[in-house]
Amino acid sequence: MGYANPLATLIRAGLAKQQGDLAGALTLTEKALKEFEAADMRLYAVAARRRLGEMLGGDRGLQLVAQTEEWMTKQQIRIRRG
Repeated sequence: MGYANPLATLIRAGLAKQQGDLAGALTLTEKALKEFEAADMRLYAVAARRRLGEMLGGDRGLQLVAQTEEWMTKQQIRIRRG
């Protein structure tokens, strides 16, 4: 199943974050993002990119979040804040 590996990677990223391993969470989220793109799972890739931006913070993080919000708005996806 083409979707199973990126989903499992994203779950591992979440576990790493919960355990306080930010570096591991970032690495796994980036990996999941690439896997989602390779599997042509665009919405999941955008969601992973947004989470990556939130974890990164700073200018780069804000840029990634803004990119995802722009894409979601164009797709008429309502963005939940807070």
